Amino acid sequence: MHLKCLSLVIASLLLVMTSAMAVQSEGDRAVCPEDFSPCTCDSSAGGQNVVCDQVSVQEIKSLFSRTTAADLASFKLTTSTSEVSGIPADFLGNTRASSISINCSSTSYELTIDDNAFASSATFTKTVSISGCYFVQQRNFNFLSGFGDMTALNIFNSRNFTSFQGLPSQPNLYYISIVNCRGFDSLVNEGKITLSGLKNLYLYDNELNDRSAATVLSSLASASIESLEELRLYNNRLRRIPALIPSFSKLNQLMMENNNIDLIITRSLSFYNDVSYLHLGNNAIRSIEPSAFGAHRFGTVYLHQNNLTRFESYVFQTMLEGMVQAGYGSVSLYENPIDCDCHLAWLILHKPELLAVVDGGQCSDSIMFTDLNPDAFVDCPVFTCPANIDGNFPNPLSCSSYYVCSNGNDVLVECPGGLVFNPAYQLCDWAYNVPTCNA
Repeated sequence: MHLKCLSLVIASLLLVMTSAMAVQSEGDRAVCPEDFSPCTCDSSAGGQNVVCDQVSVQEIKSLFSRTTAADLASFKLTTSTSEVSGIPADFLGNTRASSISINCSSTSYELTIDDNAFASSATFTKTVSISGCYFVQQRNFNFLSGFGDMTALNIFNSRNFTSFQGLPSQPNLYYISIVNCRGFDSLVNEGKITLSGLKNLYLYDNELNDRSAATVLSSLASASIESLEELRLYNNRLRRIPALIPSFSKLNQLMMENNNIDLIITRSLSFYNDVSYLHLGNNAIRSIEPSAFGAHRFGTVYLHQNNLTRFESYVFQTMLEGMVQAGYGSVSLYENPIDCDCHLAWLILHKPELLAVVDGGQCSDSIMFTDLNPDAFVDCPVFTCPANIDGNFPNPLSCSSYYVCSNGNDVLVECPGGLVFNPAYQLCDWAYNVPTCNA
């Protein structure tokens, strides 16, 4: 009995001691070694984190001039609603911050940042975030030009951009997100910013039109054609696919839903590599020109909630065959008023195995593609030249031949010497350049 009581006492003491140590440890983590008032500081998230909320710029500069040099995990500034001063040189003294965040609390505050404001952090900062700021007086990003280890830039809810010049021309900067911003009409493309390592570029919710989107892409990504992997341009006001897009040799994901795109022109989505995710849903697409998608494989392609009335072989057959060949992928066609006439004979009668990768294919009278009777298409021609378009078109039944269309008349031509027809370039080519013909 005594031993049992002693064991209970020891266990209770250990529990109290463990709890006390945990509280002490938690308290130690939350205490910074210096006083950063009127800002706050805690060390509960992997280092010292200084937050200056509604503190004047001059007070912040003063406090960092009296603190000793320290490496911060993060520095976050929310400007005072009455702030009129810009961010001066040597703003953080000798202190370095791995993450810098600037939040402008007043839409009337015209952000200006001295080129040397964060000079002490140039070789230390990884992430910079700016939110709610008015860039009308901030003419460039020179205050970031020396940030050689910077990996990510985030800009939210800001407006009136003039130039992105000054962003560090180094390969470490792989992620740029500019979201829910306005005022790109005055943006000037002053030449390439050499972001040779840029992989992720997010430009959604910005009300970009065709002109402003082209300028932003040229400014930020024209030197990233061999590195960019993901591009998000959804929730804008685009009417066309930006001309620079097919130049990105490693682009794997492209998201352009919720725009005003009504026409996809030839080769505008003809990529050099396989693309796993292409989102064009909820636009106003009424027509897709021949060879718009080239000859490489696609994974998931969203075309739902558009105005397509045609599902032509010379647009979609190579794409669908690539999906079947790879064993993954699909084309989403929900809520498109497709005319289920003879132009679908290539699919319903001759290539029914491709229906497995057509998701939501539905006629304008609500009949699903999968419910159509193939016998209704037996008298339809294998191929019909598109209206008012001359050129070379793939033969739905063979890779080794193609149709030549002229004034609505078609002639079937065989490719010479074992070559196959490449729909991306509309000519005969080596089979290894057309994956679906190189099984």
